[in-house]
Amino acid sequence: MPALNVFISWSGEQTRELGHVLKAFLDAAFAGHVETFLSDADIAPGERFLSVINAQLDGADLGILLVSRSNLISPWLLFEAGALAGKTSRGSVIPVLVDLDRSELISPLDQFQNALGSSRADLDKLWKRLQQATGGLPNDHSLKVLTDDGWPALEAAFALAAAPIDAADAPRPRSQEEVLEEIRLGVNSLVRRERGFLDWPQTHRGLIDNSGLKIDVGQRLFHPDFGSGEVMNITGEGDKTVLHVAFTAVGPKKLLKKLAPITLDGAG
Repeated sequence: MPALNVFISWSGEQTRELGHVLKAFLDAAFAGHVETFLSDADIAPGERFLSVINAQLDGADLGILLVSRSNLISPWLLFEAGALAGKTSRGSVIPVLVDLDRSELISPLDQFQNALGSSRADLDKLWKRLQQATGGLPNDHSLKVLTDDGWPALEAAFALAAAPIDAADAPRPRSQEEVLEEIRLGVNSLVRRERGFLDWPQTHRGLIDNSGLKIDVGQRLFHPDFGSGEVMNITGEGDKTVLHVAFTAVGPKKLLKKLAPITLDGAG
């Protein structure tokens, strides 16, 4: 049976990073049985963006829409939803709600059966639906092992994407020096990703756990991708504690405290 082609639709920064983690999760859990497409990851430099998107929409068997309050009426998301609804042959369109309740979903997206990103039970049903569409592959035992293994990373990504936007996240002007530093950090990040240092299955299999790290507002942190920054606010609690950090080079970012690769600035 040919692989199931899954198109992951996103719009806006809130769902872009989540899309990457979801793609990694599906590629690992359904390796060889599902082929995922995410525009931010799968369009090579120099390719014609719209041509690639249209070809992928034409060949998609199923579409997963990452829907948030910030992109609920995004023209691009709605365009992809409509294209997928009209072209999918073996599957359909499944909105996954990032920070929305079902009652907040509006037309035309409310016509599709959806899943709550905050619900493990809902997402397990989605994995079973994918499994059924691939002819029962992987088998039930393998699917449970693989999805259990990848769940902490995916849960963390959904929690981070759903975290309330804080005033500290408002954009600010940056100097030329800060822009150049952002470029340098970005290049370093790409090098590390290429070497596999930030591969999500490795990162989240117990190698990082900041549960016991005491962090207060005003604390300075260091992140290998973003550089040095100051904690401006802390929201959530327990494993879903989110740090709102103003980084010198890249501006405001939200980090899930438990799993972020951070050190206290000056601590190493």
